[in-house]
Order: sequence, then C-alpha cells, then structure tokens
Amino acid sequence: MRAPRLGFACALILVAGVCTACGGDAERRARIESDERYAAAERAFSQKRHDEAERLFLEVAQADPTPETQALAAYRRAQMREREGRVDEATGLYADAEKFEGTERAAFAAWRKARLLAEQPGQGPAGRAALQAVVESHPGASGADKAVKYLAVRRRAEAPLTPADEHVLVQWMLGAAERFKDKSVGDNLLFYAAWLQVQRGGDVGGARNTLHRLTQRYYVSPLLDDALWLLATLERRQGRVDAAIATCEALLHVREDQNYVLGGYRSKRLDDAGIAIGWMHLHLRRDAAAAERAFKRMLDEFRTSVFRDDAYWGLALSQVAQNRDADARATLRTFVDELPDSRHARTARKIVDGAQGWPPPDPSPAASALLNPQGRGGI
Repeated sequence: MRAPRLGFACALILVAGVCTACGGDAERRARIESDERYAAAERAFSQKRHDEAERLFLEVAQADPTPETQALAAYRRAQMREREGRVDEATGLYADAEKFEGTERAAFAAWRKARLLAEQPGQGPAGRAALQAVVESHPGASGADKAVKYLAVRRRAEAPLTPADEHVLVQWMLGAAERFKDKSVGDNLLFYAAWLQVQRGGDVGGARNTLHRLTQRYYVSPLLDDALWLLATLERRQGRVDAAIATCEALLHVREDQNYVLGGYRSKRLDDAGIAIGWMHLHLRRDAAAAERAFKRMLDEFRTSVFRDDAYWGLALSQVAQNRDADARATLRTFVDELPDSRHARTARKIVDGAQGWPPPDPSPAASALLNPQGRGGI
C-alpha cells in the first residue's frame, strides 16, 4: 500500500521546520565564530601581539554593530596605541569609544583620555578639569571612581598644587559628593576628600567630619573599611583613644554584617584593627584585662594573620600586667611551639627558661600602625 500523501499545509510546516532548524544552526555557528574571534582578539591583546589584535578587533567591530562591541573595539585599539607611546592616536580612539554613551566602556574611555591629558607636562590644570568632567558626566560608572582617586593621589606630570588649589579640589569633591550621593562615585569622593584633607591640608578635624559622613551614609561600601581605619588613625592621633578603639571595633563588626550582605567580603584591615585594639588597651588605657580579651580574640579569629605572633606576645604581656606570671609563661610556651621562627621567639624561650626577665613596657606598638594613615595596606 502506498503511503498517503502529505497535505499541502503539512508540507509547509515541515519545510518551515527544516528552514528554522537550518536558521538556528546558522545563528549558533555565527555566534560561536564571533565568540571565538573575540576570545582570539583578547588573547592577542593580552600577549601584546598588537598587529593581530588590531585586525581581530576590527573584524569583531565589523561583525557586531552593537554600541557595546563598537566601544570595546575602539577602547582596546586605543590601549594598544597607548602602550606604544602613540598618545595622540590613543586619545583619538578613546574619544571614539567615548561617543557610545550609556556603555561602561565609554566611561572608561573618558577616564583614560583624561588621564593621558593629565600626564602631559604642563597640562595639569587641563587634566584636572578633564578628570572632574569624567565624574560629572559618568557618576555611576567605575571610570569616575578611578578619576577621583587619580585626582587625589596619582598625580604625575605636574608640580605640587598650592594650598589654595588643594582647597578648591577638596571643596569640589565635597560638593560633588552631595550631588552624587546616590551614585557609586559618592563614597569615593568622600574618602579621597578626607585623604586630601589630612595628607595635603593637615585638616584633621575636617577629615574626621568627612569620614563620619561616609561611614554613616555608605554602610555597604568597598571603601568602608579604609574609611574606618583612617578614622581610627585620626582619633588616635588626636588622643581620643576610646573613640579609636570603638572605631576599630566597628570595623570588626563590619566584617560580620557585610559577610551576609556582600557574600564573603573580607577586609584586609581586620587583623590590623584587631591587634591595634589590644595594644591600645594595654599601653594607652592600661586595661590589661581588656587587652587580654582582645589578644585572645585575635588568636581565636585570625588563625593565619601575620600579627599572630604579636597577639601571643601581647597576651603574655597583658597576663604579666595582671600579676599572672604562670599564665604568661604558659602562653609563651604555646607561642614558641606554634611559631618557633617568630622575631619574638628567642626572647620568649629565654623567659620560659628563666634566663631572662620580662622586658619593660614598650608602648610603640600602640602608636606606630595607627599614627600613619599610609602604613600597612596603604592606599
């Protein structure tokens, strides 16, 4: 028996299905080829094979007319020109990328173009104006964050600003921080304004006020730990030891709260804050019991800290200060067993063996880290 013929409608459906499948396969192949071409372009760029990267990025841009891809291709080509020292060509290509407004790459291009200008000899004022314009035009982009930091700490080609110019820059930052307090650049503006206030202007009181504004406004911020650390520095510098300790304690609590909000956030300042609390209690407040608790917390919570030997040493000293010599020697025995190569280990062994007495109090650890805002883990 012959198979029944397909009806005309069924035949159309079958043909359409075949065409759709073919079209889908073609689209997938085109997408795969585009992804492979882009990956090859990025690989050539990272390996500094500029001729190949140039050709591939032009092909990427030709194949994909979307603004994001066009901006990326121009941006990468500009970076290659910058690497080669061809500043004018790099500036022109960054300007091309900047035209694609609304893309993240446009803000980065604006920042890189402004930075190139700022690094040219004699172009300091124009460069600063261009960097400020990046912030004003792209306050929600990370390119603006980079521009703010550069304005504060990355100056290269210009002479130091006069105090009057520093003041004008700080006032602009503080004003922009209010205009853009709901944008991602807001915390950067406050932090680096405070940094300038204390480092360039010596305005400790103004810096404290700025940092308080930051910590109260931006509880979830990548700069919050730096802000609290700098604030603790300033409190300690002005003799407000209790406020400095409280600020370091706040930094430790930020770890617990932001671990939940940010999913595993861990500040590089945590063990700095933990050890500083112990030293300030021991040497400045003369509260050996509080110091002992702080050093024990360090040992319990920071098992890989570079300050672990300092925590053992501080714990032993705090126990001695409470007339608990036996506990202190037991602490030192545990210490030298765990960290035999520590710089304190030789002295600790002599004390345990009875070959040496306890050294006199040395308050320098309570001051050295906190008194220098550019110390360990600086900006």
